[in-house]
Amino acid sequence: MYRWGHDGGVAPAKFPYGISPPVQSAPIAFYVCLVIGVMAGGLTTGIFFLQGVLISAQGQLLKAQADGAVHSSPFLTDEERTAAMSLPYAVSAK
Repeated sequence: MYRWGHDGGVAPAKFPYGISPPVQSAPIAFYVCLVIGVMAGGLTTGIFFLQGVLISAQGQLLKAQADGAVHSSPFLTDEERTAAMSLPYAVSAK
């Protein structure tokens, strides 16, 4: 804030407490920006975490569905079933 002097020059205005309002509100603005930034970061993190959980759950469902189809197929041998279900093949002594 400036005021015009009698000689046409511009001089800083005087404030009652000696500190201009922009200097007084700087810490408040910093904390407001900090809170807004933390909230935006938390929201972004939450959204991406939730998307990751949903994608992982969808993958597990697809894998379980494929395992069920492979398990009930009469056209596959036991060795082919274990390979399709990502299981280690162990020959049992029958």
